[in-house]
Amino acid sequence: MASACLKIVSVTGLGFTLLLFIFFILPPMVEYWLCKRNEDSTENGDITDRVLRSYRDMGAYQRLFARFKMRLDPMFSELPSLLSNPDIRTVADIGCGYGVPACWVLERFPDAMVYGIDPNPKRVRVASRAVGKRGFIAASGAPDIPKTPGPVDMAMILDIIHFLDDDQFRLTLKRLSVVLGQKGRLIIRATLPPAYRFPWVWWMEKIKYKEAGIPCYYRNFDEIETIIRQAGFDIELSAPSGSKGDLVWFILSEAKVSLHG
Repeated sequence: MASACLKIVSVTGLGFTLLLFIFFILPPMVEYWLCKRNEDSTENGDITDRVLRSYRDMGAYQRLFARFKMRLDPMFSELPSLLSNPDIRTVADIGCGYGVPACWVLERFPDAMVYGIDPNPKRVRVASRAVGKRGFIAASGAPDIPKTPGPVDMAMILDIIHFLDDDQFRLTLKRLSVVLGQKGRLIIRATLPPAYRFPWVWWMEKIKYKEAGIPCYYRNFDEIETIIRQAGFDIELSAPSGSKGDLVWFILSEAKVSLHG
């Protein structure tokens, strides 16, 4: 009998201890840990680490995608020299994907807000979580452009113009020219047909899109330049991205119309 009472007392004591821990001790511990993690996210680590923290609570695929994108894509080591305007606040991102470049821009420019679109709802959900309260991502695709609350300081079209035919590409550019601010810039990274031998990855990509029924419109440099100028933009800068020669940057501004010509 005494042994049974001792067991009941022990179990009851353990139960109260567990309830005390769950309801009174654990909540402030979790709150402290979350606050500490948020402080670390903003104060510690380089820009790559801070971007990756935006994906830490997502699925394994999204976390790995963001990590390999940041580590392997030359985009992120090249962008700092391309973005000379420090006062970037409103950014339009056409074809934002999972939002990794958008998150990079938000870390680079602390006062910026990103407004992006992507035709894939799954990517939209991931990008929306990644940018959090500093942006708005909608399910749509070019030639649509994001809705912004005012003029755009910078617009990005990264690695997607080969999914647009000439008319769609031209219309996208013309619509962006309407929303770009006076000092606004449009940044494009385009995929060119590879000139090197045996471009296995490029061939596999073409097969993948063909099987999925997604048409691709790869253009050479001169063809892209022609459409850009037809849409009313000047090319301020063009530069290769990476070392293979199959990616190129274009930095665009609206063409200045001469009043005396």
